[in-house]
Amino acid sequence: MKLLFALALVCSTTTAFADTRADLRSLGVHLHRAWVQRGTVWWIEDSEDLASPSCQKDVAALVAARVPDSETFMMPGDAKDLSSGRHTFAEAKANCNEIAYVSKVKAFALEVAKTINTPTAETARRCVEVYAGAIKAGVKPTEVVPKIAVREEMLGGSIEGLRIKFCDPLIKR
Repeated sequence: MKLLFALALVCSTTTAFADTRADLRSLGVHLHRAWVQRGTVWWIEDSEDLASPSCQKDVAALVAARVPDSETFMMPGDAKDLSSGRHTFAEAKANCNEIAYVSKVKAFALEVAKTINTPTAETARRCVEVYAGAIKAGVKPTEVVPKIAVREEMLGGSIEGLRIKFCDPLIKR
């Protein structure tokens, strides 16, 4: 009976380790795919709204599995602040937090671009709603949108400044 229990314990530990390795691999892929470099600026590739990025699900599963911050994984390619190669789970968590933050900025920038392309009270209201959601999620009004093309519009400046310039006037009509 003790042998059977020990065998079951070894099998479950091996399975848990395999799941952790798979989750770490998935995290590396999600971090790599999240970022795109445009010139000297790193920007978020896979985000269009205020939803949580996919890396946060990976991080939550790994935290629940009690993976230590010192555990390492392979990045399959370069991402902002993480070159391809071996990195710690702590580095991955920090990068994922940055993805979550910047994705909120991008979601707002996309709404500004939509408002510029279709200047209606409805698009402006949506722009202001996404701005409010980003602020509620912890984005600072002074956060700067890098001067890059967002849906063919060259945007740049603080999110508050962009809201005031492009969204607010259409609502006040």
